[in-house]
Amino acid sequence: MKASVRNKILLLALIGLSLLACRPRNVLSPKQMEDIFVDLHTAEGMIEISGLNYGQDERLKGYFQSVLDKHGITQAQFDSSLVWYTSNPVIFEKIYPKVVERLEKQAEAAKEAEQAAKTQKE
Repeated sequence: MKASVRNKILLLALIGLSLLACRPRNVLSPKQMEDIFVDLHTAEGMIEISGLNYGQDERLKGYFQSVLDKHGITQAQFDSSLVWYTSNPVIFEKIYPKVVERLEKQAEAAKEAEQAAKTQKE
């Protein structure tokens, strides 16, 4: 196969792959997903700290719904976006390290605030 034909085939394949990875309009942006995941994990932490457990499904749903409301999205929008991102793991894998980094920063800030409060009491 000639180099120019091979290059054209390669170019078409790359264009095809890039079109497959294009995010549909109804799918939330990576930044929106990042923000939502940070808030969801923060809510999960609050649930754990407050001692909520199984059998309190309505309260748990309330935490989740409050995150969706904060971001102005519906359950269906979140679900369809999550399905799309999990079907596109290369893109999804770029989001979660940022989520973890932000949660770690929040945890560190909370520890520092707690230490400062203890120091003031002494």
